[in-house]
Amino acid sequence: MTEVFTRAAPAVLHWPWRAAMFKTLFRNDGAYKKLGVHRPRNPDASRMAGQHWFDGSGRELPAEYHRARIFSPFGRDNYQLAQMNHYALGAMESYVVKCDRGRANREASSFDMGYWVERNFCDAEDRSISALTPLSAPILAGLHADPVLAELHRAGVKWRKTRFLELMQDENWRGLFGRLMLSRPARCLTEAEARLIWQHGVKDRGGLE
Repeated sequence: MTEVFTRAAPAVLHWPWRAAMFKTLFRNDGAYKKLGVHRPRNPDASRMAGQHWFDGSGRELPAEYHRARIFSPFGRDNYQLAQMNHYALGAMESYVVKCDRGRANREASSFDMGYWVERNFCDAEDRSISALTPLSAPILAGLHADPVLAELHRAGVKWRKTRFLELMQDENWRGLFGRLMLSRPARCLTEAEARLIWQHGVKDRGGLE
């Protein structure tokens, strides 16, 4: 995966808004009572004064992030110190199978062309994760050497390929595959273009203004 997909969005992306959503690495010291998909939840009010939150470039975030918000401020590079790659699409065939499977954590908002377009950015080459190959390669080799895991992997790959061929017998799935093949990589919007969208939304969401 990391060797095949080496193109990405630029570090500064003004739209879609989901590009500013972050994941949180935090110390479990009891300041938050629940985990969330993007950030810890249920903050302990008595401990918020001692919180310090930083973005992926090391800039300290304002106090409102201690209790809420899941968006980094728009229009700046948030990856200078930390980056977590998200291979949300994969190959077109894999995406068709993903659409058939549906979301793992909720029923609403199924995968479609909109999901693909908002994530299919190829403007920048990013091979930074390859720096971890000397560490990850022996681990991966060990997993492949395990006879049980190797057989499960083989069966999983076979199932995905078979499932894709089954889906291609249905006109709706063939149509989706065709639209994927017709579509170009997503175009990055300039800040001015993105503002034409922002101005119609909630101005204080995610630090847009």
